Amino acid sequence: MAQAEKRQTACFSGYRPEKFTFILHQGNKDYLALEKRIEEAILQAVDEGYTSFICGMAKGFDLVAGSLVVALKESWAELAALNVVAVLPFERQGFSSEPWHTLHKMVLDRASEVVTLAPKYHPQAYHDRNRYMVDNSNRLICYYDGQKGGTDYTVKYAREKGLEIVNVFE
Repeated sequence: MAQAEKRQTACFSGYRPEKFTFILHQGNKDYLALEKRIEEAILQAVDEGYTSFICGMAKGFDLVAGSLVVALKESWAELAALNVVAVLPFERQGFSSEPWHTLHKMVLDRASEVVTLAPKYHPQAYHDRNRYMVDNSNRLICYYDGQKGGTDYTVKYAREKGLEIVNVFE
């Protein structure tokens, strides 16, 4: 990725549904508040010149954030040029449970670009995906409350790489 493109690219990292203290369901008021904070972070990034958003395609925060970029892009003419980059850690990554199956398919189908990092699952697949996203971005939009795991690693790696970090948990 060219340096100019990287300067205009943000990526997402956050928890899977089971790590949230509330249910990730559209009728839930905490979920709606989370969507509002994510949308505000996306729009702030756009106002600051960001044009591309990398979605790691994991169920939970990633797909919620990716789907919000798609929705903004499709509902606001002035945002139609936004790019959604779907990064699959391996081919055929997907989900059978709802709503994640539908969100995954929707973001994948509407992505400006799809990057597949490996032909099949391997133990480092998600780690490689997280590093790819940070290495190709200038900002990380995350939901991070200190829990250990992939988001913890990604936030620390983003700090190490000097990315701007916007934490919608705070």
